[in-house]
Amino acid sequence: MKYIYRFLGRQASYRGGITKAYLTMAKVLVCISILYTNIATAVVPKTSSTMRVTANVVKFCTMKSTPFAFGHYGMMDLVARSTITVTCTAGTIYHIGVSQPERAMTNHKNEVLLYSVYQDKSKSKALGNTIKQNTISGTGTGKPEVITIYATIKGGQAVGKGSYHDMLNISLSF
Repeated sequence: MKYIYRFLGRQASYRGGITKAYLTMAKVLVCISILYTNIATAVVPKTSSTMRVTANVVKFCTMKSTPFAFGHYGMMDLVARSTITVTCTAGTIYHIGVSQPERAMTNHKNEVLLYSVYQDKSKSKALGNTIKQNTISGTGTGKPEVITIYATIKGGQAVGKGSYHDMLNISLSF
């Protein structure tokens, strides 16, 4: 039996043995296999570098507060407290104050109920707005700081019944 094969433009015959065309084809396949293996396992060149990363941290503070809620006034001294939560960047000096420590609440008839705002429960330090005199000062830590302030309604005020209110402005300077 005689088989004729065409490979790479050459003819070869098979007569029970390996022919030149098969050897050529085997060499080509071995070369392709070696080339593929070298490409697959080739080390990709690497390089590294450094990159500068920057940020500018500025002085910044936030504040939130709870309301003063006196409850029922019955001609005797009444004390309420509020908390102010201040969060400032670490190292930022801050001052908390109110526009005036002596305040007045009014009702729908414009009757007045007086109260005062203090830094401490013993009412020895009024809370005002003069920095380093009657404000609360602190240094930020980057974490929330809770500060308690107090207000007192003096007993003996002759006022009509009803609901009294005021809007107290709290300032935060930094």
